[in-house]
Amino acid sequence: MTSKIARPHCEEQTLSNFELLQDLPPEVVQAYSRRCFHKHIQAHQCLIEHKDTSQEVFFIFSGRARATYYAASGREISFRDLAHGEMFGEISAIDSLPRSLNVVALTEMVVAVMPPAVFRELIHQYDQCATAMALRLTRLVRCLSERVLEFSTLSVQNRIHAELLRLAQKSAPGQNTAVILPAPTHTDIANRISTHREAVTRELGNLSRIGLLERRNRSLVIRDVEKLSRMISDVLGE
Repeated sequence: MTSKIARPHCEEQTLSNFELLQDLPPEVVQAYSRRCFHKHIQAHQCLIEHKDTSQEVFFIFSGRARATYYAASGREISFRDLAHGEMFGEISAIDSLPRSLNVVALTEMVVAVMPPAVFRELIHQYDQCATAMALRLTRLVRCLSERVLEFSTLSVQNRIHAELLRLAQKSAPGQNTAVILPAPTHTDIANRISTHREAVTRELGNLSRIGLLERRNRSLVIRDVEKLSRMISDVLGE
């Protein structure tokens, strides 16, 4: 399925709310926003394909997408979900190498697409953007380091806890109760931590029985984020 025809920039849709450009003067943000084009994406459409040589950078105005990789066996490995206000695709724009992951729309989306030359110009021209990108890449390295540690040291049960904690902290930063909406499916969680759906179902049932987790309609409620964090810290010896 292909995307709808790209539309020229709309004045009400600028990049001012995206971290990369937040510290720039409004007129600069407007100028770079006009150099992007907008796409309406259908659910399940692939925005980026693994090993593709495209280098555009995407900014999400609405909707959700998922970064995934498919093993030779056909098994899906999910890396992370992307939502309103996030960007993706910058790695290939920086190093000019083929795409490292697939990115697939989970819902209908509206995205701004920045040509790679424009992105590189932005980073070179404005120190604020270069700093924002360095901080973003640093967070990515830290996140990947945490994931390697988890896969090396945690059991499947504890990796489920760690994934739930990540989702809780993203949904409700600094809060002890977190509502994750929409709730990830058991298969989604399994794909993110390299296990099978049955293990996730079993452990979510255990967490529900001890009152740590609750399912409400389309949401998943973590009732004690601090306790969940301590469960992981105890195993890691932190």
